Amino acid sequence: MSSSDHAPEQPYGAAVYFTAYVVPAFCMVAIGHSPLLVLIALGLIFVVNPLTDRMVESSRGLIARFTEGRSPTALYSAAVYLAVPVQGALLARALTHGTSSLSMAVTAGLLCGISGGIIGLVAGHELIHRPRKDERRLGSVLLFITNYPHFVLEHMLHHRWVAMPEDPDTARRGESLYRFLPRSIVRGWLACWAWEAQKARRRGQSPLSLRNKMIRATLIQLAIVAAIAIVVGPLGVAAYMVQGLVAMVLL
Repeated sequence: MSSSDHAPEQPYGAAVYFTAYVVPAFCMVAIGHSPLLVLIALGLIFVVNPLTDRMVESSRGLIARFTEGRSPTALYSAAVYLAVPVQGALLARALTHGTSSLSMAVTAGLLCGISGGIIGLVAGHELIHRPRKDERRLGSVLLFITNYPHFVLEHMLHHRWVAMPEDPDTARRGESLYRFLPRSIVRGWLACWAWEAQKARRRGQSPLSLRNKMIRATLIQLAIVAAIAIVVGPLGVAAYMVQGLVAMVLL
C-alpha cells in the first residue's frame, strides 16, 4: 500500500495529522510526575483529540493558507516520519526520568504506551506498508521501540486471513473486548511462530535458524531488554514492558 492511498487530497487535510502529537507532547512533559496525569492523558485521547479534529475541520480556510504551496503527500509523510524521533524520545525520557520507583516506572510506561498506541504503532503500521525499503525499516524501528516487532508478520497474516476463523485479530461475533484482547495477543504471537516454522519446512530449512523472522525479532527484543536492564535497571525493563502492552491494547 503506497502513501498515495492514504494521503489527503488537500494540504489542510494533511495538517490535521499533526494534531495527533498533542497527546505525545503532554505525555513527554508528564513523565516523572504524578500518576494522576495518566488520567488526563486518557482524557486527551478520548475527549480533547476528537474535539480538536472537529475544530480543525471547521478551520479549513486558515489551514489551507498556512499550507499553501506545500505538497499534501509531503506533509502527510512528514507527520508519519515525525513519530520515529518523538516516540524514541518519549521512551528515552521514560527510562531516564520515570524509574525512581515502581509506581513511577509504571506511570512512565503508561504514558509512553499511550503515545505509542496513538502515533507509534499507527505510524509503524503505515510505514511497513510503504513500497520503499528505507520507510519499511523506519516502521520496524517504531515497532521495536513499542516492543511489538512481530506486528509486521502478524499484520501480513491478518490481511491474508481477515474475517476468517484463522485470523486471531478478527473479533468473533458477540465476543467481548476482555476475551478478544488476550486471545488476539497470544494467538497472534503463536501464529507468527507457526507461520515461520511452516515456511522454513517448505524450503527444506530448519525453523531454528536466523532465517526465521521471529527468531531474529526475539533476539533483538532480548538485546534491547538486556541493554535497558544493564543501563537503567529492572524498573526500566518494567517501564519498557508496560509501554509495549499499553500501546498494543490501544492499537
